[in-house]
Amino acid sequence: MERETFTISLMSIALFAAICAPANCGVYNTLYSHAAVIAAETPKVILQQGTAGISTIYMNNTSAKVKVTAPLGIAYGYAFKSSNIRVSTASGTPVDDPQAVLNITLEVEAPIFIIYNAGNRRGSIEDYDGKGCSINVDGIDVAFSWQSPYGNNYANSVTVVYATTLAAGSHVIKGRFFANYPGYTVGIDVRQIAAFWFSGIVANYVRSTTKATTTSSTPVDDPQATLTFTLNQDSLAFIVYNVGNKRGSTEPARGKGITINIDGVDIVTGQWQSPYSSNKANSVTITYVTMLSAGSHTVKGRFFSNSACARARAPRQR
Repeated sequence: MERETFTISLMSIALFAAICAPANCGVYNTLYSHAAVIAAETPKVILQQGTAGISTIYMNNTSAKVKVTAPLGIAYGYAFKSSNIRVSTASGTPVDDPQAVLNITLEVEAPIFIIYNAGNRRGSIEDYDGKGCSINVDGIDVAFSWQSPYGNNYANSVTVVYATTLAAGSHVIKGRFFANYPGYTVGIDVRQIAAFWFSGIVANYVRSTTKATTTSSTPVDDPQATLTFTLNQDSLAFIVYNVGNKRGSTEPARGKGITINIDGVDIVTGQWQSPYSSNKANSVTITYVTMLSAGSHTVKGRFFSNSACARARAPRQR
């Protein structure tokens, strides 16, 4: 039977006074005083009008609210949910994980990064072909990832990421899941879904379902996963590369590895994953945080075969 699959951290004052008053055939008084240099800087805490008895700081029947300005002028918001309530399905197309739903409202248009991570423990009912997961935004499935476990009822976790720009207003974000082999049960024991949105930052992302393959045991460029951008100042960079293949794709049982390349240099870390067997679902995710100097940069996703003589496939989202 044909088995089908479904392909986001006082002012300081020093005062020294000396008074000397010697007497010699008369009285006189000479005063000497010296004050150290005074240094001042813009306060990191801004005081505002508040309500006595309610606000954080108050004295003498007055009060003040305290506002701390975020570093580097970054404004952000987030929503997060986690749950250990088990759900399961035998559907070959995505169904809602009712424990992974976020309702958010953006005041302005903003870049957003979404992560959905779902897994089952060893011993839970899980078909050896595994499960797929998707991120759904406002009723549309926008990103997928798949994974197969070691065997029936073995541990199996899937991570999906998605980055985009959303308009101001209300949005519904869901995690969804499905069986890689329709009719066979897969499940989720624990999951978390998170969304982070920002303003005033450089946000670049690319998502592609174009196939890329290699037989190389050393990293090669994923031609569909390249970003070039320019920073106006030294900045902290958060980079995520997520790649995966569906059940039925050409994939060696030893699986694939991935890494991230920044300005022509591969980072010192990588990630690897192997599927249940050849041509089964297999996905890998790697994250990296570093400081990048002001100027132009190119970031690439790279992948390689864990089996030097076999071919690995990597449709991806980044």
